[in-house]
Amino acid sequence: AIGTFIVIDSTKPETFVRAKEMIRMCRTEAIPKVIIANKQDLPNALSPDEIKKRMALWEDVPIVPVSAANRQGLDEALDILFSLIYRI
Repeated sequence: AIGTFIVIDSTKPETFVRAKEMIRMCRTEAIPKVIIANKQDLPNALSPDEIKKRMALWEDVPIVPVSAANRQGLDEALDILFSLIYRI
């Protein structure tokens, strides 16, 4: 089984362009994917809803708010990816 995390910096919308390219590449291979919206602990971080709007995603890709610095959201991201891979 295979799946991928696509990590973006929630404070830098310019990182979203590359993330969209990666999502498109994964789509052609039908690889389950989860976007990790990192740096959610910072005051200027965009919310997952705002990120989804700005990325204008054409498919339903889960966006999980994460703070790697505080280790928040990492378990949730893993759970979501595992459920997509194994269709739990």
